[in-house]
Amino acid sequence: MLSLTLGGETRAYPVQVLIFHEIVNDTVGGVPVAVTYCALCNSGIAFDRRVAGRVVTFGASGKLLYSNLVMYDRQARSLSPQLAGLAVAAVLTGTRLTAYPVQTVAWQDWLAGNPHAWVLSKPTAYDRSYGFKPLRRLRPARLPALQTSTAPPTRDCRRRRASSPSPAANRLRSPSKR
Repeated sequence: MLSLTLGGETRAYPVQVLIFHEIVNDTVGGVPVAVTYCALCNSGIAFDRRVAGRVVTFGASGKLLYSNLVMYDRQARSLSPQLAGLAVAAVLTGTRLTAYPVQTVAWQDWLAGNPHAWVLSKPTAYDRSYGFKPLRRLRPARLPALQTSTAPPTRDCRRRRASSPSPAANRLRSPSKR
């Protein structure tokens, strides 16, 4: 469960729903927000939808940047990676979104502290089994790699890798070739 509190109002957003939809446009405590979740990064962030003097709505672009959800605003079509919170393409390029922290909490804990608050419901217009984890079937080797540096490896590193096999490669050779 992702929990967001703004202006004295608290709301909860089930991760089971956000895994499929990624973005919920909502108003919490009088503030128009987009609650976002990237299943690949396991990151939840809320953003103020007031951008450049107007209220926008966000959608999932279907694109990834460094294995992170890329949002787009439906009015200007600007693209913003979720973790950066910065428009990187189209009209609003360079515009930083105002982020609000969300908490990941267990349902029972959230309900005990917020018995009268609103919760995003699981019954939606989509015929989905929201308890199903779509990324569970992927083997770890098939998940997109998280890039830790934008700098390419140096030539020395490439030469070293090519000339000295790893210890695992030695174990995989047949005994007759050792």
